[in-house]
Amino acid sequence: MIDVRELDQDVSVSTGIASGVWDDVVAADAHAMPSQTRQWVGAAVATEGLVDCSRLYTFSDGSQVVVPLVASRRRPAALRTIGTMPEGWGFGGLVSSTPVTDHRYRVIWDDLISLPATRVRIRPNPLTAVMWERTAPIGVVRLARRAHVLDLSGGFDTVWSQRVKPIARSNVRRGERHDVEVTCGASDRNIEAYRTMLLSSRERWSGKQHEPRRFGQWRAERRDPFERIVGMLRHAPDVSRLWVAWYKGEPAAGIVVAL
Repeated sequence: MIDVRELDQDVSVSTGIASGVWDDVVAADAHAMPSQTRQWVGAAVATEGLVDCSRLYTFSDGSQVVVPLVASRRRPAALRTIGTMPEGWGFGGLVSSTPVTDHRYRVIWDDLISLPATRVRIRPNPLTAVMWERTAPIGVVRLARRAHVLDLSGGFDTVWSQRVKPIARSNVRRGERHDVEVTCGASDRNIEAYRTMLLSSRERWSGKQHEPRRFGQWRAERRDPFERIVGMLRHAPDVSRLWVAWYKGEPAAGIVVAL
């Protein structure tokens, strides 16, 4: 279902965004993140039982802005929270085919706060947070968060030689000498190995915090359910990867990376 309406003479907003349109906007935005893609939103919808409320803003000069949005499927519209993105699913905010002016941020703000919901939660790309901040309407509640940004400019050789710590480079070379095997993909073998290591890590973390083991596992699973990780990998394979390092046939380390 596609719903289109005019916000003012300069812009119209629609839902039910065509996949090609969304992909084109993401491709045109140099700051776009995996969590702002339609594949990632689709994974969140399929895994968490959500509904896709994403909005496409088309301005009179032809430029387009996509704001990924999801909401609970089980609550009536007036009682739900609309999020970009929901807790545990990374950053949202907007992606745009062209640079977005403060005026257009305000237009988008006005539309979002008019949606039928008890709360609209925006966790924007850290690189655009200042624009959301300075255009926010009066009454918006701001919560400070910390984000870590790694500069990948210059390509692999530059990042490897100038930004990766010597001890990390040394450990990689040591692993190569000792025949550490690295596999990539959402195979059953990799997922089960990652689950085993995650449970072991949670047990260590709860011990460091002097928590009962079962309580620590419960709290960690409630915060970051393992099924969410599996959902990311199964439903968004184009923008997520699972890497597992093996030593002598046993899993030694694993990481989920959004691409």
